[in-house]
Amino acid sequence: MIRVSDPKRLGRSLAEVRALLGMSRHGCAREIAALTGRTETSVHAQLWTWDVGRIEPSLSSLSAYLKVLGVRLVLDFEEEGSGPVVAAADPGVVADGRERRPQ
Repeated sequence: MIRVSDPKRLGRSLAEVRALLGMSRHGCAREIAALTGRTETSVHAQLWTWDVGRIEPSLSSLSAYLKVLGVRLVLDFEEEGSGPVVAAADPGVVADGRERRPQ
C-alpha cells in the first residue's frame, strides 16, 4: 500500500507506482490509448503533466490509467491526517519502502 499524504501529489505517486511495477510512461500511454481510442502522444503528454506535478489527475481520467497499472484507488481515513491511499501490487509496502505491519 502506498500512502499519499498530500492529494496534490497523486500524479507523482502514481508515477512512483508505475516505476515500482517496472512500467514505462510510453508503455502505459500505449495501453491507455488502446483502451480509450486516444492517441498515444496525447496520453503520454497527459501522463507527463501528472508525473511532474504540473496538473493533478481528475477522477474521470484515472480509470484507464489505474486499470493499466492494475491498482485501485482507495480513500483511507483511519489514521489522523491520512489522505488518499493507492493500493499497489505489493500491499505490504508503505510509500517509503517500509513493510506495513498487520493490524
